[in-house]
Amino acid sequence: MERFGDKKPLVQRRYLQWVWLVLIVISVCNASCSGSKSRPSTTEERLSISLPSENTDSHIRFRDVDGAVMVFVPAGEFLMGSSSEVIQEVMKSFEGWSSEWFVSETPQHQVYLEAYWIDKYEITNQQFARFIADGGYERRELWTSEGWEWRNRENRSYPAYWTDERWNAPELPVVGVVWFEAVAYCRWAGARLPTEAEWERAAGWDFENRVHLVYPWGNVWNSVNANTKEASIGHTTPVGAFCPEGASPVGACDMAGNVWEWCSSLYKLYPYNAGDGREDLEAKGTRVLRGGSWLNAAIEARTSFRLPPFSGDFILFDPTSGFRCAMSMESTPHNDGR
Repeated sequence: MERFGDKKPLVQRRYLQWVWLVLIVISVCNASCSGSKSRPSTTEERLSISLPSENTDSHIRFRDVDGAVMVFVPAGEFLMGSSSEVIQEVMKSFEGWSSEWFVSETPQHQVYLEAYWIDKYEITNQQFARFIADGGYERRELWTSEGWEWRNRENRSYPAYWTDERWNAPELPVVGVVWFEAVAYCRWAGARLPTEAEWERAAGWDFENRVHLVYPWGNVWNSVNANTKEASIGHTTPVGAFCPEGASPVGACDMAGNVWEWCSSLYKLYPYNAGDGREDLEAKGTRVLRGGSWLNAAIEARTSFRLPPFSGDFILFDPTSGFRCAMSMESTPHNDGR
């Protein structure tokens, strides 16, 4: 918290955090009163829905265990974070945002990553139902030590909003998952959570022009490309609903808006260093969320935005948090789709 400097910005941030909590409560209440028709809510019904079909090529692979479509991200260096020039331009476009919200994105720096795969879509309720049906909540080997303690303490056997028809349609992204659940699912799928650096490279690195994009599709905000507050939808949308227009350079969908996405990384200051302990899955501390959500403004859906740590842990359970998985090149999917 000290990284934000003087006391006044910290108070302002606390105020914004509580405003966000109130907005979540209001949005959930509105969704409850909307009168929408009931959607499938049982695990069996969710398993029966098919994922979107995909054209296959050398840059797309599939996971048999959950049907996930993965896109390829080549090895190389990229610029991670935001430059001071970009931050100034963003602040001109979005009034009322304190400069403290951008400190964690600086300094912009070069990071080298090996090639990897990342899910094209956020994990859906349909896919998570397979994890539950396969005993994912009963298999100790899938969980971190602290995660297993949490699962037993909370007596969890499904995510927080699993039985809530406002959020549990098969094609919607699973929400209300804590970081422990996301880690367990990806392990079950033979994958892992993406590191924060992997997430950002897949979301906003223009490989052809070697520049960092402000949004997955470019540097100019377009409200028809993402499910954020500006879209006025007020809830999650089926994964891929804003593609291909809102796709990232590697073809990943919904990396801006819909739900915040868990990364494997601990929330630490830049520059990013995978060897400094932030990628230790057994370490205690706040983990990174990326991408914005249906509830949040466009400024938080930028590819470099890092959600600052909150006091308390309500963010872990709200209907704005989800995830997608990644795989290293040495990991081979069950079916390469060719």
